Amino acid sequence: STAFYTSSLLSGLGFKTGLHVSPHLFDIRERMQINNEFISEKEFVTYIEKIKPFIKKVSRSSHGVLTYFEVLVALAFYIFQDKKVDYAVMETGLGGWYDATNIVNRADKLSLITSIGLDHTHVLGDTVEEIAFQKAKIIAQNGTVITQENTKAIRDVITKEAKQKKAQLYFLSTSKILSTVKVTPNGLFFDYTFKNNGYKKIMISTHAVYQAENVSLALAAVGTLSQRDGFTMDEKAIRSILKKANFQGRMEELNVKGKKIILDGAHNPQKMNAFLSSLQKAYPHKVFHFLVAFKKGKDVKKMIKFIEPFASSLTITNFVLDTQDLLHTSEDPFIIASFLHGQIKANIISDYKKALDSVFSKTAKNEIMIVTGSLYLLGMIYNHIYEYSRN
Repeated sequence: STAFYTSSLLSGLGFKTGLHVSPHLFDIRERMQINNEFISEKEFVTYIEKIKPFIKKVSRSSHGVLTYFEVLVALAFYIFQDKKVDYAVMETGLGGWYDATNIVNRADKLSLITSIGLDHTHVLGDTVEEIAFQKAKIIAQNGTVITQENTKAIRDVITKEAKQKKAQLYFLSTSKILSTVKVTPNGLFFDYTFKNNGYKKIMISTHAVYQAENVSLALAAVGTLSQRDGFTMDEKAIRSILKKANFQGRMEELNVKGKKIILDGAHNPQKMNAFLSSLQKAYPHKVFHFLVAFKKGKDVKKMIKFIEPFASSLTITNFVLDTQDLLHTSEDPFIIASFLHGQIKANIISDYKKALDSVFSKTAKNEIMIVTGSLYLLGMIYNHIYEYSRN
């Protein structure tokens, strides 16, 4: 979300901007956008053909075969260079230190670190301090870093890395910003402040309270670049850009045949708690019917604990996705159901399309259907949801 909003602001202010995000929801070209728009399919194929010889060359070297993620990151960098972008906004994949995006070590690199929680612990470490250490490694020598305030333990880790790299470090006071959030039927309003500058009553067209943090970090990034690179932050333009910006899969609200469907790719306890908190504030007295699936290896027990009090009904499904970097499989629905405390009984439907149909049919027009637990689940069901609109 932070990468998306940063790109939206830069391109809206007139800069040619490259955007790399991962994973993609339903189109691989989401990973290499120009001004938040896809390149054409023909261009994509042309660029792939151009880098093919180099992919093969590396595979024959001592480095071995490149991963799917490495190829696509290299492709994004190549496209952004070829298109002569003014700025490239690169969302890291997993962690930071050993991430393919982290080959950039120029002093003009601006690093952004969002709020840190326990995720990918099998790779990044079992504590938030270990994870923060991995993420802080994206800071470049003599570069600049802006981070959400996080906890003192996390701040200490990031501060130590910034000092070692002789980088400028700024903390964004997200708790202060979140204390000003007001939820309205049309979206959120909040007061943004950073380095004694700010805007009152910024409006974004989402009910996801957590997006106030991400938008604020994006504003801090663009504000820092404006001071460094000498361009003007036009307040009227900034407000207009943010009002129109809408990131798919993050508390995304669809109205289908008179029914409301909310999709959110929350896939760890921290994100799930933030999503459910936003849901409660936006729709305090609504009935929610949940459809969930979680990628194997996630902290399902804690996420289900958060979901259970909110759910009038809970349907658990499966997914298997083999079209991206790895084979992504969901946790066994029966294992997920075993974590319930008896407040509700889970309905298990393994076929995700049949599960979606079942939950949609039981959701009344004054109730809300929720799809959450994994971005991979969202990517798989999007087309099926759109079929409802066409039929």
